[in-house]
Amino acid sequence: MESSLRLLSITVISYKILPEQQGGYVKLYVNVEGKTRFMHPLSLHINPSPVFKFSTRYSELLCLHLELKELFPELELPAFPKKKWIGSRSQSFITKRIQQLNDYFTAILQIAEVNPSEPLMRLISPHRPLKICVIGGPRVGKQYLVELFVKNESANYPVDSQTKVSMCSVEIAKSTPIDLLIEDKLFRIACLDIKTFTGNEGQEKAFVNEIIADKHAAVIMYKERGTNGYATAREIYDILKPRIPCVLANCDAGSHDGEFSIRTSRDAFLAFEALVKIFKSD
Repeated sequence: MESSLRLLSITVISYKILPEQQGGYVKLYVNVEGKTRFMHPLSLHINPSPVFKFSTRYSELLCLHLELKELFPELELPAFPKKKWIGSRSQSFITKRIQQLNDYFTAILQIAEVNPSEPLMRLISPHRPLKICVIGGPRVGKQYLVELFVKNESANYPVDSQTKVSMCSVEIAKSTPIDLLIEDKLFRIACLDIKTFTGNEGQEKAFVNEIIADKHAAVIMYKERGTNGYATAREIYDILKPRIPCVLANCDAGSHDGEFSIRTSRDAFLAFEALVKIFKSD
């Protein structure tokens, strides 16, 4: 039976020679038609045939080839283009080199043992996993963000109706990545840390300091306006916003400008998407 993770194509579409102060190497821009192991179902619902881009370099592609040779010694893998500095080569040479790489990918994607395989999945996966904190008072809808991770779990981590609301689910959620496709770029949320503030000023300061030091972004949640929880959430949001990407969210029935109302997992997905778009714009 054919794997649902089988990639349809990997294509080098362009390149850029970086200046010496940025490493001086040749950056390759690659198109992928297919999905990663952790691509979230909501991303696939929006785009059932995903196509995304990533950048790499020759040495990373060579490492992929060498790892495949070691992992599958019995297979006859296609030859990998020999390394040559293309910075001073002619346009015809560069065009030929890109075609050689694309021929290589076309060939290995036809091999069932290779497509999919762990080295191939690792190559196309986001290389900058994001750590996100969800912070808010009790009973403000944090479970909807947790469910995004739990529902994406594989059969190795079965989740039934009871474990979904248990602390075990939260622990699974903290360690299970999800990949979000934003336009043509893939982002991985690798860690979801849930924090609940209870009105203790020292605790809140400790949370804020930890988030600034250790997290890439945050979702700050409250239940409704006019409460102590809203005042605390707003204060934390105002402190974090100049430092890291963050969004303010509520589980109120109403909507407020610049905020997210999270009452379903779909709402939570949109909040994560907004966070990721901030990274995309950087």
